[in-house]
Amino acid sequence: LPLAAPSSPPAPRADDKPLERVFLSVPSAEGAQETLRDITAYDHLAGTEGCRRSALFVRSKLSSALAAPGAGVVVEMHTPEVLLQYPVDRSLSMVSPEVWQAPLSEDIVASDPTSDTPWRNLTFNAYSANGDVTAEVVYANYGRPDDFDALEEAGVSVKGKVVMVRYGRCFRGLKAMNAQRRGAAAVIIYSDPADDGFRQGKVYPDGPWRPKTGVQRGSAQFASLCAGDVARMYSQQSVLDLCGFATQDLVPRIPVLPVSWGDAEPFLRQLGGVPVPEGFQGGLSFPYMTGPGPATARVVVESTMKARPIW
Repeated sequence: LPLAAPSSPPAPRADDKPLERVFLSVPSAEGAQETLRDITAYDHLAGTEGCRRSALFVRSKLSSALAAPGAGVVVEMHTPEVLLQYPVDRSLSMVSPEVWQAPLSEDIVASDPTSDTPWRNLTFNAYSANGDVTAEVVYANYGRPDDFDALEEAGVSVKGKVVMVRYGRCFRGLKAMNAQRRGAAAVIIYSDPADDGFRQGKVYPDGPWRPKTGVQRGSAQFASLCAGDVARMYSQQSVLDLCGFATQDLVPRIPVLPVSWGDAEPFLRQLGGVPVPEGFQGGLSFPYMTGPGPATARVVVESTMKARPIW
């Protein structure tokens, strides 16, 4: 897709320091497009061969661009070992009042060869706990503390429930942490079309917004407590000494699963309870309700932790 109004940084000035002049001469809108086109043409999940390939590409580009005489720039690549999570299996189904199995599958886009990869049907939130949970669904808006407070004021408890929240307004790890602290049994995070979808404009591949089956991946670790490798494998010191928290305190203890709005919609349509508080209504064409139930979900997440080098 064409970029809107691409622009480049200011040209180097005579009074810039030599190294600053070198760095300012490198970026351009065209170069950014070329680099992104290359890196996004293949899978590059952390700790995989694609990760290494993209790192070697970036190192080569930087080495070439910063090789000006007198710059004194040496581009090095470090490969620390970290604790990573990879998906094995996951499923989402409605067990009442209707029986329905969520596809959890992103559509293949004919014009985009990168849309059909082994990871297309293994969407996941890294560092989710493994588990098999069946419970009524409660809708908690963006999963912020204020959202849970609003539910409590409305007489809606999330304790022991499957909490469904939408992406946006705060980091996904915070959504999981907030739900866990309120006693939720599992978390489903979806992209509502009001925030990232057809309510914003044309969806991919006709525009930049997320389509009906598109899923946002990403880490669900509690980065606000201590960011970085949750096991601190690079250090002789313990995670507790470095962070003030143990590893198990930096990751969810409940299953966390990302889904598309297409997979979230059937659950949202089957919620009862009370009308949602102000600011909770999303972009789908029916009034959102809080729950709990009658929609009851079964959430299954199975992943594995592996120590892997990253580049």
